[in-house]
Amino acid sequence: MRSNTLSLLCLLSLATLLGVNGAAAVAPTVVPRHDLSSFNKTLFPSTFVFGIGSSAYQARQKGKIGITIPTHFFLPKSNTAADNKAASRALDFFFGWYAHPVTYGDYPESMRSSVGARLPAFTKAESEGLKNSIDFLGVNYYTTYYAEHAAPVTTNRTFYTDILATLTTERNGLLVGPKTDLNWLFIYPKGIHHLMLHIRDQYKNPDVYITENGIAESRNDSIPVDEARKDAIRIRYHNGHLQFLLQAIKDGVNVKGYYAWSFSDSFEWDAGYTVRFGLIYVDYKNNLKRYPKFPSTFATMEALFVVALGLVYHKERKRELERETSGGVLAGVSPDNVEGCLGAIEPLEAIPIHGRHRSRVVPPASVPVPECRRSIAGVSPECGLFGGPKRGVFRVVSPTHTFIFVCVPTAAPRAE
Repeated sequence: MRSNTLSLLCLLSLATLLGVNGAAAVAPTVVPRHDLSSFNKTLFPSTFVFGIGSSAYQARQKGKIGITIPTHFFLPKSNTAADNKAASRALDFFFGWYAHPVTYGDYPESMRSSVGARLPAFTKAESEGLKNSIDFLGVNYYTTYYAEHAAPVTTNRTFYTDILATLTTERNGLLVGPKTDLNWLFIYPKGIHHLMLHIRDQYKNPDVYITENGIAESRNDSIPVDEARKDAIRIRYHNGHLQFLLQAIKDGVNVKGYYAWSFSDSFEWDAGYTVRFGLIYVDYKNNLKRYPKFPSTFATMEALFVVALGLVYHKERKRELERETSGGVLAGVSPDNVEGCLGAIEPLEAIPIHGRHRSRVVPPASVPVPECRRSIAGVSPECGLFGGPKRGVFRVVSPTHTFIFVCVPTAAPRAE
C-alpha cells in the first residue's frame, strides 16, 4: 500500500483551480499559504491510516506500507556556498517536506527556518506517529534543475519564494540536459543517482521503489503508427536512468523496484491527452487501438529494461564490454561532466539479444543503445547518457530471468 503524490495533490490541484499552474511551471505566480497547511492536513491522516493498517493487519497479511514523493533533483548553479545551500534547500522543500516527517517526525530545519510560523506545527503525538512510519519510500523522478540563491521576499510569500532559490534549466548558457516536449522535463539520468545517494545518506537508507520515471512526447496523430512505435528517445531515456540506478544499488542504496511511467499513453494531469508517456502506443484516431512500442527492436517489453541493467552489469562486473565516451571539451557543451548527453540524438547501434525467461525462449531481437557522439550543441553533458559499446558477450542472471547479450557494433567509432 502506498500513499501517492500528495504533494501534487496539494500544489498542482490548488494551483490549477486558481489558474496559475503552480506545480507545472518552474517559476509560478502566487499560490497562497494553504499549500503549506494542506500538506499538514493530508500527511497526518495518511500516516494515521498507515498506523491502523500496520497494527491491525500487517502481521497477518505481511504487507508493507509506504509513501510516494514526486521530486526533482537540484544542482547548485555555481560553486558558491550560497548556491550549494539553495540546491540543498530546494531538495528539502520538494522531497524533504514529506520524507523528513515520516522519518524524523518533523519538517526539515531549512523549511522551519524559512517559512516560520506559516508552516503548521505537529503536536508531540503527531510527531511520534509520523516518525519511522513507513516501510518503504516511493520516488517519482523525471528531471533535474539548477538552483541559485534568491533573496527573501516580504510580500506575496509562497511555497516557491520560501525556498529562497531561483530554479532554472540553464547554466552558462547551456541546458541541464536535452529538452523534451514538456517544458519542465529535461533529460538528466545522473540525477536519479544523486537522489538515491541523498536518500541513503539523509533518510536512513530505506527500501526505495522508483514509482515513476519516464519521458513525454507531444501527441502528433499525423505520424504513422509504425513510425511512432520506434520511439528511440524513450529507449535512451530509460537506458540512461537504469544505468545510474544500478550504480546506486552498487553504492549501497536499497532500491527494490523500478516502474516506468507509463504502461500506455494516458490522461496526464493538466496536459490531458496532449502528450504521450506510454510504452504502449494508443491510436486515438482508430478506436483507441493499442500497439506495443519498439516492434522491431525488442522481442519483449521486459528486454527494454533488462538490457540497460545488463550493459552496466557487464561494464562494471565483468569488464568484457568496453564503452566509448567522448573526452575533452565538447562543442557547445559544458566540460564539467563529459559523460552527459552522449548518444542522446545520434542514430542507434543494434545489438542482437537472446533471452530466456524461465522455460520460454525469447527470439533474437535488435536492442539499440546510443552510439558514441562528439557533442550536442547547447546542452550540458552532465545529464548522464552514455556512449555505445564496442563488442562483447555476457550473461545477466536474476531469480526469474537469464539474458545472454551478444554485442556487435554496426558502425565504426565516430571520428573526431
